[in-house]
This record gives sequence, C-alpha cells and structure tokens, in this order.
Amino acid sequence: VAKTMLNWANKHKIGLIVSSVAIKSSDGDEKMMAIGSTDSARAKVKEVGLKVLEHGTVPGIPGILLNEGSMTGQDVIVIIFHTNVEGPDFKSSAQLCMAMSQLIPGASCDIPSLQKEAEKAEVVIKETEEESRHLKDSMYR
Repeated sequence: VAKTMLNWANKHKIGLIVSSVAIKSSDGDEKMMAIGSTDSARAKVKEVGLKVLEHGTVPGIPGILLNEGSMTGQDVIVIIFHTNVEGPDFKSSAQLCMAMSQLIPGASCDIPSLQKEAEKAEVVIKETEEESRHLKDSMYR
C-alpha cells in the first residue's frame, strides 16, 4: 500500500505525503510530534512548530512511507499523536486535524463543526455500549 501511494504521488508530482500514527498514552495530553523522511520534510515540521522525533520506530504503512521516502527523496511527514485508546478520542482528532492543516497548504479544519459531530457520535456510541452490555455479559459467561 505504501509503495502504491508513493508511486502515485511520484506519477502525479505530489511534493509531500502526510500521514499519522497513534501512540497509546495514559492521559493523551502529551505534545504532538512528527518525523520527516528528508531534511526538507523535517524543516517543514520545525517550521510549523511541531517537535521533531529524532529517534524511534514508526510502525505500519506510515513507517514504510517514511523509509521508502527517505530512500527515494520523497518528502513524507508522519505526525505522531497520543490517544488514550479507551474509545473515540475527539480531542486528539482535532489536534491532528490542526497539525495537518498547518503542513498542507490550503487545508483547514472546521473545529466547531468537528466538535458538534464528535458530541453526536459520542452519544450514539455510549447508547450502543449500554444497549449491548447485556449481550456481552450473557455471551461470555
């Protein structure tokens, strides 16, 4: 998948690929950071005020994007954000959206709209959890 994305970006002369990866955190309030595949990608990360991850491992497709991007000279930035992984994490999602909008020219986030949608989704998720709790209890006795 990562190689297909890189080939497509190269074919269409896309200068920057931005991805993200979540890291489990107890409170989710740690500062967001990013890693870039090239010197110019790392400079862009610093330019928007994100901390640059100097050492670490990025798993999955974002990690392959970074690795392949560094070998081919394609600018790839992966934003690393913290989440509590207990359920939907709308605060982290909003922070991620804001970071991406800083990196991608012309991109923007409508945070009030995102917050409204998040609140609606949170209510539905809680209702579904409550409705299905008795099923789970009876299935795993």
